[in-house]
Amino acid sequence: MSDWTDEIPWRMRDLGRDERRKVPIPVMNLRPDGTPDFMVVNNDTVIQCGMARLCGICGTSLDYWIAFVGGPISAMNGAYTDPPFHVECAEAAMKFCPHLARKVHRRTDDEKMPDGSWKSEGAVEEKPAQWIIGLTRDYKMLPWGKGILFKCNVRHRRTYEYDDNGLLRQVE
Repeated sequence: MSDWTDEIPWRMRDLGRDERRKVPIPVMNLRPDGTPDFMVVNNDTVIQCGMARLCGICGTSLDYWIAFVGGPISAMNGAYTDPPFHVECAEAAMKFCPHLARKVHRRTDDEKMPDGSWKSEGAVEEKPAQWIIGLTRDYKMLPWGKGILFKCNVRHRRTYEYDDNGLLRQVE
């Protein structure tokens, strides 16, 4: 994985940077005290992003096309627990997010699920063989356990798979 500063989309340039991981910090991963938590998303921020039509990565207003990231089941059902993103922010996540970009990503002790966090009911624990950026124009927010489910009609897809080296690559 390369250093993100040379290839970062312009909307993500003002984000804080996690120096240990060498990645930008998405707004959805900031705790209320401003520290990053890459293990879970901040549910209040997810709801705020959804209601205000803001990107869950850069925190700015969404464009004409809205992107959601998930596996094949999420794309097939048009159901996501992560907030909407700009297309270029979703594409950057495929490249810079260690969980997405690498087939095998070891979690450290500081990345354990904190007390009070929630995991979506029905969430698949295993990493999918494919990640899909589902493109849509609109979405609905539905209560889902302790969080939110974003429902949409996926109109276009960008599919990514892991290569022989375990790195994520677009296959379309």
